[in-house]
Amino acid sequence: MSKYSNKIREFRKRAGINQTQLADAAGYSDHAVISRIERGETGVTIDKLIDIAEALNVSPSELIGESSSRTTPVVGYVGAGAEVYPIDDHPKGFGFDTVESPPGDNRKFVAVIVEGESMYPLYQSGDVLFYTRDGFSELDRCWGKACVVQITDGPMLVKTLQRGSETNMFNLISFNAPPKENIALDWAARVAWVKPK
Repeated sequence: MSKYSNKIREFRKRAGINQTQLADAAGYSDHAVISRIERGETGVTIDKLIDIAEALNVSPSELIGESSSRTTPVVGYVGAGAEVYPIDDHPKGFGFDTVESPPGDNRKFVAVIVEGESMYPLYQSGDVLFYTRDGFSELDRCWGKACVVQITDGPMLVKTLQRGSETNMFNLISFNAPPKENIALDWAARVAWVKPK
């Protein structure tokens, strides 16, 4: 049985939904996938864990409930209502601080600290967001999802990403602020993990 099976079942039951409803909420057309995960018949990738956590309205770390001895560099702050401009005063691959890495994942993350409340209740000031930056190659995974974005000649923000009405432009959606429409981005990366403050 997968080490995540019991936690997923526990949080699903707490949410009062069945396996089919959770599969739908996580965006899986194969409704039996949750049943297989809960029985330990199939593994859980970090991407599946993120999808399931979002569907259950919990953080992936709550589903795992374990710690890691690896660390991730904190490379700056990200605005969620606050305008945060990146300051690149540390060598690439390093940061001004480190935090414990997400458990069970070997990808090379960087982390940023949230400032502002425009993405509350999903994120609040002081939360640490982990992501890997593959530039626009990751855009297909960002549509409708919370992403760290770097506005061209502007601030770094955490927003939900949508296609803009103009070519190569994007709409940045918040929970508690008006959308920013037709914005040029240098890059976008899906939030892979959250460490609540």
